Amino acid sequence: MRFAHPEWLMLLWILPAFWAVSFFTMKRARAKLDRGLGQRMAPLLSRQVSPGRRRLKFVLRSLALAFAIVALARPQAGKGLSEIKVRGVEMMVVLDVSTSMLAEDVKPSRLQFAKAELTRLLDMLAGDKVGLVGFAGSALLLSPLTNDVSSLKMFLDSLSPYSVSTQGTYFTQALSEAADAFGRGGVEDDDQVRTTRVILVLSDGEDQEKGALELAKKLANEGVRIFTIAFGTERGGLIPIRDERGYLRSYKKDNAGKEVVSQVKGEFLKELAKVGQGSFHFATFGGNEARAIKADIDRLQKAEFSSSLSTQYEERFQWFLAVALLLLALELLIAERSGPDRVWRGRFESGLKSWVGWFVVLSTLITVGAPTRAHGDELRGVRRNNQAVEDFKAERASESLDGFKQSLADLPDSPEVHFNLGNGFIANKDEDKALTEFAVALRQNPSNELAFKIHFNRATVLAAKKNIPEALASYQEALNLKPDSIEAKKNIELLVASGEGDGEGDKEQKSDDKKEGDKGKDPKEDSKEPDPSKPPEKKNPAGKPTPRPFKSEQLTQQDVGRILDELKRQEDQIREKMQREGSKDAPRDKDW
Repeated sequence: MRFAHPEWLMLLWILPAFWAVSFFTMKRARAKLDRGLGQRMAPLLSRQVSPGRRRLKFVLRSLALAFAIVALARPQAGKGLSEIKVRGVEMMVVLDVSTSMLAEDVKPSRLQFAKAELTRLLDMLAGDKVGLVGFAGSALLLSPLTNDVSSLKMFLDSLSPYSVSTQGTYFTQALSEAADAFGRGGVEDDDQVRTTRVILVLSDGEDQEKGALELAKKLANEGVRIFTIAFGTERGGLIPIRDERGYLRSYKKDNAGKEVVSQVKGEFLKELAKVGQGSFHFATFGGNEARAIKADIDRLQKAEFSSSLSTQYEERFQWFLAVALLLLALELLIAERSGPDRVWRGRFESGLKSWVGWFVVLSTLITVGAPTRAHGDELRGVRRNNQAVEDFKAERASESLDGFKQSLADLPDSPEVHFNLGNGFIANKDEDKALTEFAVALRQNPSNELAFKIHFNRATVLAAKKNIPEALASYQEALNLKPDSIEAKKNIELLVASGEGDGEGDKEQKSDDKKEGDKGKDPKEDSKEPDPSKPPEKKNPAGKPTPRPFKSEQLTQQDVGRILDELKRQEDQIREKMQREGSKDAPRDKDW
């Protein structure tokens, strides 16, 4: 017999303290009873209490506590050695982080949906080695092959379109990066070990480069299976552009100034999986794509990565816990008192019961009458509100405002009445009071439809008062409640356009400054030809460091923290560069 947690046995010292406290409490209670009733009356009134039963209940409680403490220490018996083998496949996850994955045709976005599905898949894997590659116009190895799922989730949370230096969608480079990762961190094949390698691609399929299918066919001939999951809809969705606080500013536009509608290219991903001798899945909300991929991987031949001997013990805490529960049940079944004696209850017992019955009936009548009276006030408030709405439609602003105020007296907690009263104040040119009523209506938990109208009208009033930032924030709240609202999107674009300049004078001044700057510019600089005598400079379009081989498959917490800090620093540099230079450095016609 051994204990898995022997430190819990120290709680057995509680038993002497429990005995001492119980003895002192019973002695003190007996002394109070003797003082209050006297030594002659106390035995008479407490003759039904059995001291023997009390002592028996005390012993049962003590034993139950002792057995429960022993169960906490987890007693174990038996001893045996068993061999634990780690079997699985090597899988590189290739996640698309291009800006097209920010489209919100699936909620909350394609990228967030892909992260959620990948997290579900990682939770199902056992024994498999998994690595992570993020790609767009370039590819970046975020994690080598490892069994540490927690570190993979940390890298996955940090992925965003700013994780890579070039936008677009380049499957060829992503597949090459994944294939190189197998060679740097995988298990070498020999006569006894044959490792199954898998590449899992999560993308919307908007491939803008050639050569991906040829590379997939080459990898399949080398024994690498390729599985794909498509995210998005065939109808497509706009690509939102948000500021640092997450507010919607506009939507992605092409070179012609038209809004880009990103559509999923399922046929390409299906063809990629077919050439790679894998399977294709289309991600849907509430679907089981992660479970289906796990089933496909389980059907593959798995290699044995490692094995170890482990000592196995059989748990015996259940026995002690069962005895503790049994003792407590017996303690509850034993009563401290003997059978009840017949005691005369007095001549006025029936009259007392009758009076109590009348009290309950009267209290019930008063309680039932209150809701009826409140219901009448609510009906009157509803009638006044409806009449005020008719006055409002008939453009009788003052009469409608008075009606809404009278309705509010009967329905003070109705968000609909506060909303109508705010509109009445707008009709009477009192915007400040209208904003106050809208704020009160939002605090009273309105429905999503009503909350959308409140935010929309509040934003309109703020825009009229030239409070552009708060108006944009209120339109954003309305758009969150109703994402397909065309009116809210148009008003946001109008406010953004009105807030970019300070007036016509500023625009003219900027135009004059631009002309003066153009006059002083040397036209030869634009047509400067490169010197053919000098060799062209080699540039790294991806802007990534040369990967080094990992000597260990397990990453420590400090290594993960340092890598995440370096990724965040690179993201900040890329974000500043993109904001400073705009789209001048885009190597392709499409950067999404």
